[in-house]
Amino acid sequence: YRFVKWDDGNTDNPRRVLVTDVAKYKAIFEPTNMGINLYLKKTGSDTKYRWDENQEYGTVSGYGNYTYMEPVTISATAKEHYNFIGWDDDGNGTVDSTENPREIIVDETHNITAIYQAEEYTITVKSNNNNYGSAKAYCGAEEGTSITVEYRSNVKLVASAEPTYRLKRWNNNVGNTEQIVEVLGNATYIAEFERDTCTVEFYVGDQLYNTQEVVIESSINGSNASTGSVM
Repeated sequence: YRFVKWDDGNTDNPRRVLVTDVAKYKAIFEPTNMGINLYLKKTGSDTKYRWDENQEYGTVSGYGNYTYMEPVTISATAKEHYNFIGWDDDGNGTVDSTENPREIIVDETHNITAIYQAEEYTITVKSNNNNYGSAKAYCGAEEGTSITVEYRSNVKLVASAEPTYRLKRWNNNVGNTEQIVEVLGNATYIAEFERDTCTVEFYVGDQLYNTQEVVIESSINGSNASTGSVM
């Protein structure tokens, strides 16, 4: 509570009075304003945001200033790809209540954090031919040809070609053997391998006559449809 005034309208506090007769003075108090401060955070992260700083995970309502012992309803609404899992009342990162919406009696200033959890999705990697090469996905401690990770995680994809083969491209048109993809949902990435090439040089005596890039283990005669070369 806070002091407002004396019943005769005087607001001095402390107040000095001259005693000339019997007198009564009534001090008038009123409840102070107390706040409900709401924050948002994601599981696995130590960073929390004030309700108006980051709304990627969801939104909250009920924040503001209220009078002492006023009942207030707070609520949390998760956005797509996230789930609300509960309230952290004391800032230690654990869930103290899962009630939503939830009524709070404003007996003090409250600092409450809404905790959200990102949904998980499966990233699958394949080879167009296991005899040509293999592919693998990595994210933190997770690795394999099929891993389950949180929304918006960064996953590294690695393609490894067998001898005399090379990566032509991934099915998302990336030509590098390694790439980073952001997880926005379930997805499958296929490493498309092909035969590697080598350079064949033709000489007439000591003079270089022609060069030709040739797919390994293919012939270079006039009947070769892949090169059209004539030896």
